[in-house]
Amino acid sequence: VGADNSLRLCTLSGQLIHSLGNNAINTVTFDPDGQSLAIMTDTSVELRQLNGELIRTLPLAPEESTALTDIAFSADGNMLAATQWNNTLKTWQIKLWCTDGTELITLFGNQSNIDTIAFSPDGRTLVSGSFGETITLWNLAPLLDLDELLLACDWIGGYLHHSPEVDDSMRSLCETTDARN
Repeated sequence: VGADNSLRLCTLSGQLIHSLGNNAINTVTFDPDGQSLAIMTDTSVELRQLNGELIRTLPLAPEESTALTDIAFSADGNMLAATQWNNTLKTWQIKLWCTDGTELITLFGNQSNIDTIAFSPDGRTLVSGSFGETITLWNLAPLLDLDELLLACDWIGGYLHHSPEVDDSMRSLCETTDARN
C-alpha cells in the first residue's frame, strides 16, 4: 500500500502490474490459489483479480462500523470472513460470505477487539484472536450444514399445531420435514 493509500500490484522484480485507487485499505489477502485478492476498505471487502479487475464487492454496513481489522479465505477458497466493530451493538462481529457474494452469517460475541482470524484447513472451524486477551474457536459446522426448511419448521411448528387461526389441514405441514425423528 502506497503513501496515497493505493494498492500497487508488482512483479517480484518491482515492475508495476496495476494500481488500485486510493481507498483507505485496511488489509489485503490472497485467495488460496493465488489468483485473486480480497481487499478490506473502510466500507467493504472487494474481491479483485490480480490485474485489478473488480470481481464483486461485499458490503460491511459502514453505518455500524468504526474498525475493520482482518479478512481470511477458507482453504478451499469458497468462503471469506471479515472482522468488524458493530458500533450499534457495541460488539465485534465476524461476517461470513461465500465468495460468490452470498452472505452466510454474522457471528457476534467478542467484546475485545478481534485482531486476527483464520479458517481451519477443513473450513469447519474459524479462530479469532484478540490482542493479548482471547482466542475463540467458532464451530461453523452446524451453521454451514443448516437445513433452512427444518429451521423454518422448527420456528413455526408450535404456531401451526396450537393456533386456533390455522386450518386443520395445515397443522401437519412441517411434520414430514423433520428428518431427525
